[in-house]
Amino acid sequence: MSLGIQARAALTDEELASCYQATSDPEYFAQIFARHRRLVFCACRRFFGCGGLAEDATQETFLHAYQGLQRFQLGNVRGWLMRIAKNVCIDLWRKRRPESHSPEVGSIDLPDKVNLDHRIEESHSLAGAGHFRDSTRSWTKFVHLHLRLSLTLARAHRKEKDAAPLERCGISTLQPFM
Repeated sequence: MSLGIQARAALTDEELASCYQATSDPEYFAQIFARHRRLVFCACRRFFGCGGLAEDATQETFLHAYQGLQRFQLGNVRGWLMRIAKNVCIDLWRKRRPESHSPEVGSIDLPDKVNLDHRIEESHSLAGAGHFRDSTRSWTKFVHLHLRLSLTLARAHRKEKDAAPLERCGISTLQPFM
């Protein structure tokens, strides 16, 4: 026998879960949903920073909760929902992060091999002729070219997180070390 709407609203979350387990009446779950949807949505929005993904995560959270409510061990319903929401957000984040959508290594067109030997010979010949300043400029260009090549190869091998700090490194940053 189902309780009236006002009687259901007066029940605690744990009592609603217990009544749902006993009767499988979706109205009990609807009350749990109505009480906690805003809390779950706000937590998901804080995780993602946008409403669209938060709505998806909220829907998936309550879908998991609805499917698992029969197995729920009576306790803190709010905490249980928030744990489900956290796990759903992490799963959605893993599915949508850039590494999971990057192309296969074999499908990336790598740049042609660059022969840097002529740059080294050029810098040595300039230094030998007394053109130290030109040699330093040439060496700086060589290091910059080598750095760019390393970044390209790092991206090709999906090491974007490791290569990202180097991308901001300019020639002026490298000159004190030469």
